[in-house]
Amino acid sequence: MRVVKISLLVLLLVVTSFLVTGCWNYREIDRIAIVAGVAIDKGEKEKYKITAEIIQVSGGSSPKTTSQLITMEGNSIFDAARNGISLTGKRLYWSHNKVIIISKKIAEKGVVSVMDWYNRDSETRFDVNILICKGDSASEILAGKKTTDQIKSFELNDMIKNQKSLSKAPQSDMVIFFNALEGEGIVPALPTIELKKINGKKLPSIMGTAVFKRDKLVGYLNSKDTKSYLVIKDEIKGGLIVEKVKKKDKTSPVTLEVFKSKTKVTPIINGKDVKMSIKIDTETAIDEIDGETNVIDDKGRKKLESLAAETLKTQVEDVIKKVQKEYGADIFGFGSKVNQKDPEVWKRIGNDWDKKFKNLEVSVDAKVHIRNSAMLSKPLKVGE
Repeated sequence: MRVVKISLLVLLLVVTSFLVTGCWNYREIDRIAIVAGVAIDKGEKEKYKITAEIIQVSGGSSPKTTSQLITMEGNSIFDAARNGISLTGKRLYWSHNKVIIISKKIAEKGVVSVMDWYNRDSETRFDVNILICKGDSASEILAGKKTTDQIKSFELNDMIKNQKSLSKAPQSDMVIFFNALEGEGIVPALPTIELKKINGKKLPSIMGTAVFKRDKLVGYLNSKDTKSYLVIKDEIKGGLIVEKVKKKDKTSPVTLEVFKSKTKVTPIINGKDVKMSIKIDTETAIDEIDGETNVIDDKGRKKLESLAAETLKTQVEDVIKKVQKEYGADIFGFGSKVNQKDPEVWKRIGNDWDKKFKNLEVSVDAKVHIRNSAMLSKPLKVGE
């Protein structure tokens, strides 16, 4: 009986020891340097230079959160990151990192070697946003002026999240990027960032798309083309359409706000012959009329819907032709649609998809619906 009691006691102690243990990799906050964001450039002395924004929290009755930049070099990204210990006396902690900004020079040579450690390490996040800097230096983005009092990297993260109201830059975290990189019939596309001079200050602007072929940067789409790209990808969450309506000798710009947009991309397969059909259905509202042209009554609204649909169709066709001709990179994922619909056909044509994509025939049909005219039921007119 005594042996049984001792055995039960030992078992209870063993089970309890598992229940009361803390987090396996718990660390005191004063022993780590928390990274909010990082910029990656070509090194001056070694292969890579990384600039990290480190969060600093001051004590006292009114704690204040600020940040400082530290710059490290190394022959690999991990090597450079570990060299941060010589500057802070602490290991860099990556679980709160919001953005990775990669320079144009690095991206043109390939980003897989840069992202490998970040994708492999247990402390890093998969939902971190990746940006391509169009300027000469990625670090200058973190060193530039802020528009708010936030940590710079957190501010950039908010800018990316709020792009859904603009639809002028794609959103791409680690998961989206690597899925496109490893997928068949699609290549990655990332948002671009650059400093723009506004009221005498250089401020970061996130607009446009970086086009990749495999993991190498091959070119860019501007904000207008990016909107069309997002329409094709069925990733439009908002944004505006500005249409010019002519009546006699007067032209009135009318601004439509996009509330909902649905795009269906369908491969049309006939043997090895493949075509793509794109059908777009967009719901909008009239948000601004610059003039007195009546686009609110039934006749005016139908005319405006027709004009907006034709403009949308033309813009989508133009961006497809541009990407086919200039880059030959299927950022739209047309090949993956073929693979999904008929894997056997894809096995026969997949190896030659780059060539087929350049000459791929794509038909576009667009419809725009205007559901209301905001708070006014008729155009504003100036009195006599």
